Amino acid sequence: MIGKYKYEKLHSYPQMSKSDTLLWNSFLVKYPDLFDSCDYDLRLGPWSDFPADLPDKIFFDGIWNSLWRVDVVAYKDSEIHIIELKPNSMANAIGQVICYDILFRAQFTNFESIHLAIITDIIKPPLQFCADRLSIKLYIV
Repeated sequence: MIGKYKYEKLHSYPQMSKSDTLLWNSFLVKYPDLFDSCDYDLRLGPWSDFPADLPDKIFFDGIWNSLWRVDVVAYKDSEIHIIELKPNSMANAIGQVICYDILFRAQFTNFESIHLAIITDIIKPPLQFCADRLSIKLYIV
């Protein structure tokens, strides 16, 4: 699978906050050849139900905005990496990537080599301990 964007620094990234952008740009500098391409703000999951009698724009905007958003999905050869960008990362980041993995596998059933990662600026021992047991890669930048 090839992402929409080349794996390189961009002027801006879709729906990415300033703090996440700082982490991602630092990651790109530290690991310039790790991936081939990326998708940003990939929306996943079943959507919320809305009344069918809403105007089309409101109805479809509501559905679109109810989906969960993955910060980065990166591609290298046949591998897919689901990445959460989280300054001062805690347990919630682990929960997010696990849920994203479940939603991704439900939506895209033809991929086997899926890896989970968190990019952060601080790794505390409990986070490392849990991530290791769940095979979630932690990157510090």
